[in-house]
Amino acid sequence: MAQCNFSIPFNSSAEALSAKAQQAIMGAGGTFQGDSNAGNFGVSTPLGDIRGSYQIQGGSIMVTITSKPFLVSCGMIEKQLRGYFQTMA
Repeated sequence: MAQCNFSIPFNSSAEALSAKAQQAIMGAGGTFQGDSNAGNFGVSTPLGDIRGSYQIQGGSIMVTITSKPFLVSCGMIEKQLRGYFQTMA
């Protein structure tokens, strides 16, 4: 399955970003292992699991989706994450 790669700018500290991401992912029943530098995550959806990793560089988070359901596009995942990170300013 093809990977998705994208970068999302954010306005909070890296520590606040990783803490809020961990809270949101684990609150949705997902898994999160990481810190303010890098990590891995997984979330189950009705269509299947989404798995990926992230790396924080400066004011951007670089996201790589390594596994996703066929019916969920990379663009859809990126749009959802961008909306989420924009509300964290």
